[in-house]
Amino acid sequence: MTSANRFFWDNRHLKNYLSPFQVELILETDSMNDKLKNIEINLGLNYSGIRKRFAKSSWTTIGENIGRSCPSCGLFHTMGFYQALENALGLTQKIPLHGNYARILFQEWSRVGSFLKIITSVLDNFGVNGLLSIIKKTLFLHNKFSLIYSGRKNVRIADLIQLGGVKIRPSFTVEGELLTWIEELKSMINDLELKIKNNGYFKSLKGLGRMNTKEAKVYSPVGIIARAVGLPYDVRVNDPKNGYESVSINLPASISGFHDILTLFFRYFQEIKISLSLMHEIIYNNTLEKVSLIINEKDLAHESSEGWARIESPGGEINYYIKIDKNLDIIDFTWQSPTLTNWSFFTQRIKGNPPHSFNVLFDISGFCFYCIEE
Repeated sequence: MTSANRFFWDNRHLKNYLSPFQVELILETDSMNDKLKNIEINLGLNYSGIRKRFAKSSWTTIGENIGRSCPSCGLFHTMGFYQALENALGLTQKIPLHGNYARILFQEWSRVGSFLKIITSVLDNFGVNGLLSIIKKTLFLHNKFSLIYSGRKNVRIADLIQLGGVKIRPSFTVEGELLTWIEELKSMINDLELKIKNNGYFKSLKGLGRMNTKEAKVYSPVGIIARAVGLPYDVRVNDPKNGYESVSINLPASISGFHDILTLFFRYFQEIKISLSLMHEIIYNNTLEKVSLIINEKDLAHESSEGWARIESPGGEINYYIKIDKNLDIIDFTWQSPTLTNWSFFTQRIKGNPPHSFNVLFDISGFCFYCIEE
């Protein structure tokens, strides 16, 4: 069990705990084109049409694009860029484009039947190398279940859950529908794990290509994954326009860098399963008495403090990083996986002096599948 005060945040840890994509958005101050290149690098994708369409869109700068948030849900929208990305992927089904590319993949959980289709489409278009580079470099949302405080006991989960930006009214069937939805998610994740393990995707990577040192930094859709597994640069340029050759390179899964990516990929699925199990526990029992957020008393002793909290339930636990400011009576709950280098930010206001241990609910309004289309 992780202690509540195991980690205290300061800026020195910023680069270690934010994904490269997030770090570059924070630190990058150069021109719009340079920022676009940085995004392309971290997505591991290259589409000149995306850049052209993005530049001609209504957004004047990428900073404005990234910085705008949805008035309904508060999540970041980057419409021009990701609409173009959807076209480049050749996906015919409308996807709620919102946030980063990882959300395009994983927000489709709301439409359960589409999830594997999207994964398959990405694999077909980019191969496993493209999928892994996307996951490794841009996956922000390790947990889409934010926390909300409730001082009452036995609060119905249906009173507080939102799906697609639309409030669900309590009904006789809501709990059953949610439980079915959770089990479908678990089943989908299990099926995807088996699909990946059994079809040989991860035995080797083929067709990574060779690239020169300059073009590999920006234009190669496989540059990120190639460098992650230690593939050296090739300074030869077969096609000046493309900057890399179309050749087949086999990279065994035993290579250290690739193994790390694979580990992160499946670790992510395990953490989702834990979250789903906790949700199931809450809904099935229709009570909050067995699920608590535990904050170390020492972390509440100062006017402004930071530390770890944990959610405990019979089904497992999840650790949360918290920031406490008693002057403002605000607690910021930030879910962070100690095993991964990405963060997901959720903030809720809690009025009054919070107790040392209090009950919480999971709120999945953070999904916001449809508000962008309204």
